[in-house]
Amino acid sequence: MEQGDSGQQALIKAVFLFLAAFALYFFTHSPALDEIDAVQFAMGVRSFDIWHHQPHPPGYPLFIFFGWIATKFFATSPETSLYLVSSLGGALFVAAWFLIIRLQFTERLAWWIAACLTITPAVWMTATKVLSDSLAAGFLSAELFAVLCFLRRQHWASLLSASLFGAAATGTRPQLILVGIVILVTTLKQARASWKMSIVSASTFFAGCLAWLLPMWFLQSRLRPDVPAWLVYPKLVYGQWLWRVHRPS
Repeated sequence: MEQGDSGQQALIKAVFLFLAAFALYFFTHSPALDEIDAVQFAMGVRSFDIWHHQPHPPGYPLFIFFGWIATKFFATSPETSLYLVSSLGGALFVAAWFLIIRLQFTERLAWWIAACLTITPAVWMTATKVLSDSLAAGFLSAELFAVLCFLRRQHWASLLSASLFGAAATGTRPQLILVGIVILVTTLKQARASWKMSIVSASTFFAGCLAWLLPMWFLQSRLRPDVPAWLVYPKLVYGQWLWRVHRPS
């Protein structure tokens, strides 16, 4: 993205897209919690207990946290707060891809892609349901935009932003940790970044992950004092993996 007025105008347009997409998704959200995962997420906002699948492992801590924050700030129900978070995630996804396409190709194509993404059923559906997918996709897309900016000018701010967005995506859906790592490693290798940049980027990413992992681990260990603290999260994740492997098809 160009510097100066052009860059500022692009950000203004991205904000406009973000607000328009958010309004569309939030005011057309699903009328009820229509999936078991959605019910578990809402229960998790009320009482974060992964042991009792509120929500199920691996916990989706940032999705639950943002939903909980919304209940406190706006005095809404857990369901409404999570619809708000999903809509924000979908809006971030659309805005990020507008910036990505504009940076790599042309603004005209960016508008077309953003418009198509906004009304694509898969995007619209996940952004209007209580699911963590849209927020995670939004953070990952923001990470991609940040690394593209870094590859162009190798600014520290872009690299650190990419690391934090990757950590946020992982905190929203911990299954995405390898995706976040691959994006960063590929970028650092392509940019032939110095060891200092690589170490700082990796440290920022893992520090961001610890910022959501340690509080979640601590909260779950308090619920089961009979389980050794170091074993709490591995036990939760392994139990979920066993259930998936052995569940009826």
